[in-house]
Formats: sequence, structure tokens, C-alpha cells
Amino acid sequence: MKKDVIKKVLGMLCCFVMLLSINVPVFAEGSEHTENEYIEQTEPQAEVSSEQDEPAPEGIPQNGPENTPQTEPENTPQTEPEEAAQPVEPQTETNIEQPTEPKQTEPAGIEQQEPPMVGESGQQRGGITWTLENGVLTISGEGAMVDYASASGCPWYSRRSEITSVVIGDQVTSIGRHAFEDCINITSLTIPSSVTRIGQSALKGCSSLGSLTIPFIGETKDGTENTHFGYIFGTLNYTNNSSYVPKSLKTVVITGGTRIDVLAFYNCGIERVTLPQSMKSIERYQTA
Repeated sequence: MKKDVIKKVLGMLCCFVMLLSINVPVFAEGSEHTENEYIEQTEPQAEVSSEQDEPAPEGIPQNGPENTPQTEPENTPQTEPEEAAQPVEPQTETNIEQPTEPKQTEPAGIEQQEPPMVGESGQQRGGITWTLENGVLTISGEGAMVDYASASGCPWYSRRSEITSVVIGDQVTSIGRHAFEDCINITSLTIPSSVTRIGQSALKGCSSLGSLTIPFIGETKDGTENTHFGYIFGTLNYTNNSSYVPKSLKTVVITGGTRIDVLAFYNCGIERVTLPQSMKSIERYQTA
């Protein structure tokens, strides 16, 4: 029994010694420290462990660059050859398409051949046709020309500056309003005796007109409406003749009609008027 008791006592002593051996280093070094300081030491160990985790990134970049360069070179060589292959193909495509672009310059050559196409033509209602070629505007067919609301309505208006002369067929019965307006390069014009009506402003703005041959004076052949000379040049009142009749016009030949109304040539500046034998009545004060 005593042996058993002794063994138990020795076992307890051994356990006590072991417990003391565990706590001795802390209290041996911290003989001047308290238990609270021991706790603080244990806490910084946790912080140290966290700090050890922070310096770990210093170690991680050592491993990181080893990993990053492995990923970067793997991605960059894959993308670079693809990009290099793509630009090469479009460059060859553009080089192939560029030769086709000069072909678009061929229409420019066609435009240079437009002079032969100056001979434009058209048809108006009533059987009147027109052609413009080499500066000559030809009105042909049978019947009356169209009355245009304005000069821009004439099909040849965009080329009016090219017109140097006008030829009117002997079956045309009426000259439309604004028909030859602003044809500034016409120097001479003959209206055939088949024409029985000339619309207002038919010759407005013909600033180079030097001689004119017409079948009557005014709007109509019978001399009953708008009988003053300036009507076909755009004015509704004889008092404005000087503002509308071109200063270049000096010679007028009248081939028909039976009457010239009073003040028909008032302030026109005409130097010479030739009358037909058919003329029966000439009112006074023609050029007052």
C-alpha cells in the first residue's frame, strides 16, 4: 500500500513539475512583468502572426511575378500573332480595291465628253418640241408654247447663258410667257408671222438684243390687248418701257398687224422701225 501511495505522490509531483516547467520561461523572462503583460505578449503574437501575413505579400510577389510572367507571355504571344495576322489581310484587301477606284475616274472622262450631249431636247404639250445644240435653241412643232409661271420653269433655263440664237418654226402660233427670259447672249431674234400671241416677259432680260423682227406690237396680233412695245419685255405700263426694253435694241422690223396703238414705243430708245404694207392705223405720239 505504501508503494502505491508513494507512486501516486511521485506522479503528482511529476505533474506539478511539468506544470512549473511550462510557466517558468514566461515568468523567468517577465519577472518584472505582470500577468497582464503576459497577455499583451500573447496578443502581439496574434498581431505578429497578422504581420507575418503582411510580409507574406513580400514573399508573394516573389512567387507572383513568377506566376504573372507565366500568364502574360502566354496571353501576349497569343493576341499579338492574331492582331498581326488581321492587319495583314485587310492591307492586301485594300490594295486589291484601290485598283478599282481609278475606274471611278472613267465617268470623269465621260463628263468631258458632255459637249456632244449639249444637244438636249424635249417636248411640250400641244406638239411643241425644242432642241438646244451648239448654242442654237430651236422651237418647232405645231401649236402654242407653254406659258411658264416663271423663267426657271423653262426646261432650257439652266443653260440660258449658252443660247446665242433662237430659231422658231413657222407652225408655232404662240410664244410662252418667260420663254426666253435672261438669255443674255441673244443678239438677234426673228419671230415668224405664224405667231399670233407673245406672252408677257417672253424677252425680258435679253440685254444683248440688237435687232428684233416681230409680226406685231404688243401681246396679240389684232392689237387689242397690252399694245405697248415694252409688254413682251416685262412691263405692264408703257411708261416703264425705258426700264424694260434693252438699251442695246436699236432696230425693229414689224412684218404684220394692222394697227399700232398710241405711245406704243414711248421711251424705248429705238432708232429705226420698219412697218409692213398691211399697217392701216398708227396712233400719234409713238415716241414722245
